[in-house]
Amino acid sequence: MESEDSHSLPPVRPKDFRKWRNPKRGKKNPHRMNNAFWEWCVYSTESAYGANNHFDGPSSMDSGPCWCFQRMGQTTTVLPDGRVVYIAGEHEDYYDPDFYIYNDVVVKNPDGTLDIFGYPENVFLPTDFHSATLVGPNIILIGNLGYPDDRVSDQTQIFTLDTQSWEISAVQSHAENPGWIHKHKVSLSGDQTRIVITGGIIEGRPLLENIDDWELKLEDWSWRKLTDRNWTRWLLQRTDGQPNQLWKMRTALWDQQTLGWLKKHIQETASGFPQDLIAEIVPSDNALSDPGLLKSLYHPPVSTKPAVEDEDEYGSYRLQIEGVTVRYKETMQHIIVTIEGHLPDTCVEKITSDLKSKLTALEKHEYSVEEC
Repeated sequence: MESEDSHSLPPVRPKDFRKWRNPKRGKKNPHRMNNAFWEWCVYSTESAYGANNHFDGPSSMDSGPCWCFQRMGQTTTVLPDGRVVYIAGEHEDYYDPDFYIYNDVVVKNPDGTLDIFGYPENVFLPTDFHSATLVGPNIILIGNLGYPDDRVSDQTQIFTLDTQSWEISAVQSHAENPGWIHKHKVSLSGDQTRIVITGGIIEGRPLLENIDDWELKLEDWSWRKLTDRNWTRWLLQRTDGQPNQLWKMRTALWDQQTLGWLKKHIQETASGFPQDLIAEIVPSDNALSDPGLLKSLYHPPVSTKPAVEDEDEYGSYRLQIEGVTVRYKETMQHIIVTIEGHLPDTCVEKITSDLKSKLTALEKHEYSVEEC
């Protein structure tokens, strides 16, 4: 897939592709790393697979990931002079052969030219799902998901990027901090002396939602906790350590409902249509044995309105109990129940024990429940 500016794609010689096919870390701070292939990737917006295929490259299963500019968790910052700064990010997920977390900076100049800078890992860790805040000539980078071995649960990663020299510097902050956070939101104070962090995910076992707001004072890099939300969270997971089957069950329920309607429609509108062909078009081997139990999973035996799925976040459901919001978040490893306020202990016990028994019955595997 080539961009509308395909005429500006630089020519890439086979030897240049071979030399620069794989991602590389920089050797100094900064290390200018412009080359025809990487520039081609930036302009074309091709995926790693597409770029590698375009230049008839070797399999990434054998030769490692192909460099790519199609990324998740990358930040974009527009400077006053029109330059656009793209920082780091990742391509694909860990199970893909082209998965890679970058630690580079790509600058698009107003005239269409590029500057690509790399950095040693001991200067700038591979970084994704961070935030970037422009303060004067510097971009403040906060947070990171990164590779598991790079994560430090009681620290918050902070770097400054000088947009004049393109040098990156690590920052040591002070006082209690949010922890190893990513996917958060930031806002800069009007006097540009403080950055406020809200939301996001914090490293832990498991990864947990950041429920409090934090302020970073730029004068001395000190943190201040702005809120103290006394919310409780409960973790439910299979005792055998295996992933749950909720996604498969929800898919089966959708199939059962949608394909069941299709089968009925064919039978009613196509008289004489062979039944064996209907069975081939609408298979029934994905049926869910107890759809009612799955539908009632987040309907605890307390006075409440039915749980509503969060349209902005897949696998998230919420309801109100005695004026308190209760949220359920599904992943393949666990379910986290967040109670955003105070409920009587007896009510909390009903919520958690009911969910545990339903999950155990649905999967025919024992579940545990613990506060986290």
